[in-house]
Amino acid sequence: MNTQHEVERLLKQYWREDGNPRLKGLFLAGMSNSEATSQQVAEAWPTAPDERDRLLSARDDGGMGVPRSQQYRPGSHHTDFESRPESGVARTLARDEFGDKEGMKRFLAGDASMDKDTYIKRALLQNAPTELDTLFREELETTFIMGAQPRKIFRDAANVRTVSRQKGDLPRESDEPYANVGGYQDEIGTGEQGFDTVPYDLKKISLGFEIPDELQAQSEPDAYESLARGVGAAVENTLNRICLVELVDNAGETVDADVGGTEDLSAVQALNAGSTAVDLNDYGEADTAVVHPEFEQAIFDDTNVVYANRSGETQPVQDRQMGSIMGMDRYKSSSGSYNNAAETKTLDPDGTWGYDGADEIGAVTYVQEHFNLILWNQFDMEMRTYEDPIRDLEGANIRTWCDAEFGQTGAASTITHSTS
Repeated sequence: MNTQHEVERLLKQYWREDGNPRLKGLFLAGMSNSEATSQQVAEAWPTAPDERDRLLSARDDGGMGVPRSQQYRPGSHHTDFESRPESGVARTLARDEFGDKEGMKRFLAGDASMDKDTYIKRALLQNAPTELDTLFREELETTFIMGAQPRKIFRDAANVRTVSRQKGDLPRESDEPYANVGGYQDEIGTGEQGFDTVPYDLKKISLGFEIPDELQAQSEPDAYESLARGVGAAVENTLNRICLVELVDNAGETVDADVGGTEDLSAVQALNAGSTAVDLNDYGEADTAVVHPEFEQAIFDDTNVVYANRSGETQPVQDRQMGSIMGMDRYKSSSGSYNNAAETKTLDPDGTWGYDGADEIGAVTYVQEHFNLILWNQFDMEMRTYEDPIRDLEGANIRTWCDAEFGQTGAASTITHSTS
């Protein structure tokens, strides 16, 4: 059996390393062959805010993605909570925390909260399997999201719209509207927007992982947590792929960097031309650009960019920190997020995403409010865990439903590499 000092060292290591320390700590306490008892893990669990801050600040990412202090309301996570087995444990913990019946009732109803790490510590001391399993599954879902978070592109780079059904129609946006000018008695105009719609059909994105009971018993918490993060990353990558294929294939305008003269447009000039092509269609000013890594390289290879940054210094260019350029927020999307789409899913790209060969599309400039990422409000990153007693497997999966559609294709322009 590990000494208490060794268990404390392990938990501190989990909090200092990448990943979800709460999931790894709960996994350590629940492993059937673990040399750390639930009691030992509970006694070592960090509950002081200063200690959590200090440990997370030592991470390479500074603790990004890991809430330093989470408030926990068990009643708000479950329907019919009073009849669930874990409600007895929650009642005991609430009585210890709040010291009165009214506070306990509010906690169980989800109207009052407790520091989550304090709750986990006390649940471990109670050694309550059902409640610990609930906590573990919630941290597993958090881990999926942590894997997805660094890959997030189009949740920021698109106009996110949530819908209540898998198939339907969205009103199509108009160009820049103008109201009527008239006298006191003139009729107020209506119906000028029309009833044109954009159809959507949500696609299911899903992935899971399975682990044999024997391997789980032998596995380290880091290995299990890494599997979960990888699944979250894969789901978010496919969401980005769906958006990028729609963006590249269906943009209504295009700019070719080969202008037919002796010298092609530089990447910055082409970006400016793409922005202008969108602006001239009166759908608003282009405010977003998604670029291929080779197009980004072409931007930073342009020495004139050094003098275009706000400070006039070279540091933002050296560190590639220039988040916006030509008035547009810039997002980067990898080669594989477009070019391999047909190989792995039902998507069938029309062009070639890149910027070093003939006719390759290296960037898209667009008005964000006219490019929609559509999410089903019932299944945005929903998780399920399961057991397969026949094959002695445990697993979990995560899924979401989404689609990407233009409100107006004329609000976007691709930028094509020189054909010469």
